[in-house]
Amino acid sequence: MALAEKLIGVEENSASEWIIRIGHDPENPGHGEVICSLANGYMGWRASFGKHAATYINGLYEQEPSLPDEGIENPSTIPDFVNIPNFQDFTLRTGDEEVTVDTTKYPTIRELNMRDGTLTYNVTLNSDGQEVGLRIRELPSHTQPHLAAFEAEIIAERPQEVTLVLGIQSDVTNKETRYLEEESKGVLNHSTIYHLARTNGDRNHQIAIVSSYNEVLQSPASPTRRRYSGVVAIHSSHESNNPLAKSQEAIVSTRKLSFAKLLETNVSWFTERWEHADIVIEGDEHAQQAVRHSIFKLIQLTPQEETEGITSIAAKGLDNLPKDGYFGHVFWDTEIFMLPFYIHTNPDAARALLMYRYNRLDAAREKARELGYEGALIPWESADTGHEATPRWVRGQDGKLIPIYTGEKEYHISAAVAYGTWQHFLANNDVEFMRQAGLEMIVETARFWVSKAKQDSGENPQYYVLNRVIGPDEYHEKDPDGEVGVNNNAYTNRMAKWNIQKAIRVWELFAKDDPAVAPWLGLTSETIEEWRDVADKLYLPFDKRTKLYEQFEGYFGLAHTDLNLPQYKGKPTMDVVHKEEGKEPWQQDTDKQADVLLASYLLGEEDPAAERENYYYYSRRTSHGSSLSDPIHAIMAMRVGDMEGVEGHLENTLYVDLRDKKKNNSVGSHIAAIGGLDQALRLGLPGVRLHEDVLEFNPANLPWKWESISSQIRFKGHIVKVAMDRKYLYLLSDDAIPVRVWGQAVELTPGDVRQISLAFFNKILS
Repeated sequence: MALAEKLIGVEENSASEWIIRIGHDPENPGHGEVICSLANGYMGWRASFGKHAATYINGLYEQEPSLPDEGIENPSTIPDFVNIPNFQDFTLRTGDEEVTVDTTKYPTIRELNMRDGTLTYNVTLNSDGQEVGLRIRELPSHTQPHLAAFEAEIIAERPQEVTLVLGIQSDVTNKETRYLEEESKGVLNHSTIYHLARTNGDRNHQIAIVSSYNEVLQSPASPTRRRYSGVVAIHSSHESNNPLAKSQEAIVSTRKLSFAKLLETNVSWFTERWEHADIVIEGDEHAQQAVRHSIFKLIQLTPQEETEGITSIAAKGLDNLPKDGYFGHVFWDTEIFMLPFYIHTNPDAARALLMYRYNRLDAAREKARELGYEGALIPWESADTGHEATPRWVRGQDGKLIPIYTGEKEYHISAAVAYGTWQHFLANNDVEFMRQAGLEMIVETARFWVSKAKQDSGENPQYYVLNRVIGPDEYHEKDPDGEVGVNNNAYTNRMAKWNIQKAIRVWELFAKDDPAVAPWLGLTSETIEEWRDVADKLYLPFDKRTKLYEQFEGYFGLAHTDLNLPQYKGKPTMDVVHKEEGKEPWQQDTDKQADVLLASYLLGEEDPAAERENYYYYSRRTSHGSSLSDPIHAIMAMRVGDMEGVEGHLENTLYVDLRDKKKNNSVGSHIAAIGGLDQALRLGLPGVRLHEDVLEFNPANLPWKWESISSQIRFKGHIVKVAMDRKYLYLLSDDAIPVRVWGQAVELTPGDVRQISLAFFNKILS
């Protein structure tokens, strides 16, 4: 790699708050491909040339049977993210020799610039007896989302003998599945090529890629370098009736639009985004870099205006390995873990994500009806149509078929969508959205819970129950007797109760006195009283003596495993460990992730003792088999003052991708965990809670040797700048919004920084 490093001046793996450099790792090439992946909300790709290249258009799926040859009863068909033709098929020609640029094969250093959204590859190859350095810098446009651009530079002793050729690789697959058939390809002129492909399944999508590139003549000419520049346009029938014509038009209109011009617009776009999204940490440059990388990933996935309500954000973003990473499906991850970032930094993006759910509400109603319920039951996994996309079977590591129950029993996602809707309203005062969509989503998901509770509880019950459900902790898909689903999962019941209560509240706010709205929603005063009765009587498995929630009926009677024993240290996938020991995971009290504690975080606890008791009880029983677990435990550790827990869980979340904490980063980014990290820092450390009438702060202690942290949040449509160090909490708002710090009212003067002594409040509380 000596020549490339010498000429380009790259320092491998150096730390920077805005730049990430990843060196060549032939043992784990997927790590750098995911860390440095690029996206713009419409499309995204792994940072790879060659065999690991994967490019996606957000929302573009194709359907195929799951396990079609197994002869199982009722195999499901599942939509799968389509890996589209690779528009970065670079080849070096030296005389008669051609070398395909493959970053898994040749030493490569990647440099990701998080200020402007560019990625630079520095590749060292040998071609026709000379060492050649290849520098390629690329970007997706964030202002013209169908465009990507690159500039390339060949660095060699005899560069005049080396030519860089750009092609479009059409023989791409999703692992063993080929979704694409080539319709046509060719040369439009001396510098422009195109490729038109069509998917071969039920969706029958067309994908058109047009690529224009030229050698850039240098003045004066360099004796050791040759330069190229190009622009690529991508459209599909998912959003256009004639994608090839659209891509051709885009290329023609950008004839004079250079890489430098697209970069200039990207810089302006990112500057605006960072102004609202950044979290600044003083005193820890490594943490700062990790936080910025996490925010950068979320910024990149910002929904595009033209696809508002059409696409969402998949659990692995837009950089998963083909057919891995949950097929590009959308989960509750979006509303519970990712959405708060957009709510507080980009309300338009938050609204777009919620409109994705609203536009599929009829499919959710259909699912509820199929299961015998009323209202809307949001699918556990969703793709383009909004119908349930969870596979019914998957193959385990041992080759055996495993039934999947989550699509049939994990109902709590409906409350997640309602929760995200309400949080958006509190933060952004988006009355228009509530009238257009939010009100209906909250009411219809509540209608589902009322229907299920009444059906599960029988006539004239003393209290209402929710039976045969799966909570966030998926180690317990079965009850202690082995029946699928558990009864009265604490998280599910608490969220369902909240959902029904919030439906009553939005009826009071938007429908009660509006004769045009209430009938349209199917609500009357009698309906509301019926729902109020269900909410009041919905069973919560809480022991007033111990102040503990029982995760579900029978949980306290399960066999206990001490996760601190040496044989269990560092083994998050305890379901596998228990099976190896001859035990069923659902008969142990080991949890995969935050369940009871997640409800405590989202809904709060009136009694601090209950918060503390449940934190210590369940944290000792959680193996953190899911990356979603650590950020929630970090926040709860902040609330109870467990600094060891704060730092341990923050460490795992900060570096879940950068340091590959879960040893599976190569599959795709842990986007939901990244969203959880943002919540831990933006909301958790200052102790932010949004209420209808007041913005609440209960600051925690800063971890490690951090000197300060600052960010922004939103409340009632106003931006609130929040900063804290070890002595003070600082608040700045553009309006005199109602604020409470540790239960004490605090006045904010618009435009003035309010400095609040943490020592003073600590003294009051003690």
